[in-house]
Amino acid sequence: MAKEHHEKAKAYKIGISFFDASKPGKAIHLENAELKITASSKHCVQKVHSEPGGQQYISLTDEEIDKLTALTEKKDADQGIVAELSLTGQQEVGCTSYAGTSVLFMLKESLAEGCCIPIPLQQVEEACRIRFTVVDSGKTDFIENAKSFLNSVQWTMTAVPGINTAHGSPRPLQPFTASVMSVEGHAEIAEIPLHQLYRLETRGPEGYTSDGPSVEYMYVCCDTFIAKKSSFCPCGSKPTRSLVFVQEKCPGKRWHGANVSIGGQPVTVDKNGIAHVPPDMVGVAPISSPGVTLTPSTIDLRKDAQPVMTIAVSDQSGATAGSSVRGQFVDHSNTPFVKRPISVLLPNGDEVQVVTDEQGFFVAPKGSQVYAREDDWGAATEPVYLTETI
Repeated sequence: MAKEHHEKAKAYKIGISFFDASKPGKAIHLENAELKITASSKHCVQKVHSEPGGQQYISLTDEEIDKLTALTEKKDADQGIVAELSLTGQQEVGCTSYAGTSVLFMLKESLAEGCCIPIPLQQVEEACRIRFTVVDSGKTDFIENAKSFLNSVQWTMTAVPGINTAHGSPRPLQPFTASVMSVEGHAEIAEIPLHQLYRLETRGPEGYTSDGPSVEYMYVCCDTFIAKKSSFCPCGSKPTRSLVFVQEKCPGKRWHGANVSIGGQPVTVDKNGIAHVPPDMVGVAPISSPGVTLTPSTIDLRKDAQPVMTIAVSDQSGATAGSSVRGQFVDHSNTPFVKRPISVLLPNGDEVQVVTDEQGFFVAPKGSQVYAREDDWGAATEPVYLTETI
């Protein structure tokens, strides 16, 4: 049996060198790139290979060369064969996309060893699109006010100066600013230049506060699409009120571990010297605590008042060492005034507030004068001296 012999087809290398057309001195190494070689009406596609030293090349076999030159050789046997080299599709290098530029070359002459065809690459200008979505973290309120809420959130993006870079190379800042308003809970900003730092400002609807920062910075690098969600919660018509108790003689130290009476309701002062006012309280309410003087003696709980107030606490002169008197406040028909604020003028001239209990009783230091101002409970009363001890 005759021994078959298969001769391996010879392959010719054509060196390739890619570079950034905007920076001629910068060589670019492409991975998994393919080049299309066209001569006359024939073409073939070759994968770009890399040698150990980094040089890139394509290879053509005799068969492929014959296919590309068959028609041209018959017509122009004595002339050089012009071919075209072009990159098939865009190539990604890091975050930058490149498109190739077609290059003409002499096919047979380029098969000579040591030939290297430079191919300029053009950066493809890409942009980012950000889609904003707004949600209400207060679900009940969202159901009640959905339409107005969804259509009243605004986002503003502005490019800010900085060291804008792409893979370590400085890039000039491209001025950009855009503002959009939500429609049915969504909004989009398009054509945002890549590789830049932006200031993003979010403004919610009236009566709402953002669950996150209202101003933040965003670096848009390579992504052509970003989804951004913003959530808001209703502020509420009754803000949370807190009282911070400090020692009058040493304001840096908290006063804690006791109870105070606010508008007739007992409230605990925690270990941090903070007491939270019941949310149903409104208007101006008296505040007091047995054995101490609180300054101020009333707190403002109206709508526009400060949500956090500082209360200075001082010992009542002689209040803890002396005796106390238990009294009862009644009206002309001898009916007790229940939970009524009472002003107590101490012997040292200080004035504090106490509140009567469920039977109209109260406790104050002996020698004090007590009286009630005109309020919702009734008319003002004349001062009465407390002389009987408990």
